[in-house]
Amino acid sequence: MGQEARNSIWRAPGIVRELALVFFGRRQIYRVRGESMEPTLTDGDFVCTNAARTARVGDVVVARDREGRTLIKRIGSRGTNTVSLMSDNPANARDSRHAGSIATSNVLGVVTAHFSRPKCLRTEPA
Repeated sequence: MGQEARNSIWRAPGIVRELALVFFGRRQIYRVRGESMEPTLTDGDFVCTNAARTARVGDVVVARDREGRTLIKRIGSRGTNTVSLMSDNPANARDSRHAGSIATSNVLGVVTAHFSRPKCLRTEPA
């Protein structure tokens, strides 16, 4: 690989950059479980989050609900100290429409990147 190709990998936002930020403690990795965020995120995908970034309406975030469960949802609306979490697949999810809003302090981070599960780790139905 030539120097120009190596440099373009490091300049481009992507997996290398996000994984480097994970290594240096600037990002966290979470695994997507369930179908509530389909088609945006699918079961088995991975997301990187930035805890230092302020969540805005429309951002996908990782948060803790009132029972302490970790969720990956989209910010539907924002109040002074609360946010409502919405699923991209509302027919197959439990979100703020069912459980109410959560405190903004329960938002663990804004999703900055997502990676699909490698094909070699996927299990296809027989």
